[in-house]
Amino acid sequence: MNLELTRKLAILQATAAQLRETSRSFTETSDMFAHRQFQFELAEYLGTHRAAGDIPYDPDVYVGEELDRIERLLEPVAKFVKEQLELGKEILEAKKNSLTLPQIQECQTNVDAAFNALVETQHRLASGFLNKDLSVEPTGIDLAPDLVVFTKLARPKSTLMQPDRAGLCQFAHGEGPLHAQVVTHLETLRAACAEFIALHAEQAEILQRAYALAEAGDFARAAA
Repeated sequence: MNLELTRKLAILQATAAQLRETSRSFTETSDMFAHRQFQFELAEYLGTHRAAGDIPYDPDVYVGEELDRIERLLEPVAKFVKEQLELGKEILEAKKNSLTLPQIQECQTNVDAAFNALVETQHRLASGFLNKDLSVEPTGIDLAPDLVVFTKLARPKSTLMQPDRAGLCQFAHGEGPLHAQVVTHLETLRAACAEFIALHAEQAEILQRAYALAEAGDFARAAA
C-alpha cells in the first residue's frame, strides 16, 4: 500500500464530502458542472488505484482509523501530564506551619517517585506511536501534516485539533513545553518539601531547647 497516496486521496475524499454539502447552494451552472466533474474524476482516480492495489478500498476510512488510534494514544498522555501538574498542589498553596510533617514527607516521597518514573513512563507513552503518525516540524514533534489536514476537513472537533496536541506528542518523547512545565513543577515541589521539612526541624529544635530549659527551671529563657 502506498501510504502517501492513501492519505492524499483521503484528503480529496474529505474535500469532496465538504463540497457535496456546499454544492446544495450552488446557483451557477459552471459551479455545478465543475463540482460534478471533480466528483467524477475523483471516483475514476480512486477506482484506478484500487484496481492497482495501491490503496485500501476507502482511504478516508483507513485514515480515520489511524486518527482513532492516535486519539487513544494521546488520552493517557494528557491524563499523566494533568496528574503530574496537580501533584502536591496542597504543598505549594499551603501556608507555613499549616502542614504536618507526615503530610510533607508523603509529598516528598511522591515527588521522588514521580521523578524516578518520568522517563520510563514517557518511553511507555511514546512506544504506541508509529513513525508514520508523527513529523518533526520546526516547532518540534507534531502529528504528520497530512493527518492534520485530513483531521481539519473530516473531524474539526477531534481532540487532535486541540491546541495542546503537539505539546502532548512532544511530552511523550521527553521534550517540549509541557515536559519543561512538568519538570519545573516537580523541582519546585521538591524544593518546597525540603523547605517545609527544614522548618519543621528548626521548630522541633526550638521546642526541644525550650523543654530542656523548662526542665532546668529556666522558665524565662524557655519562654523567650
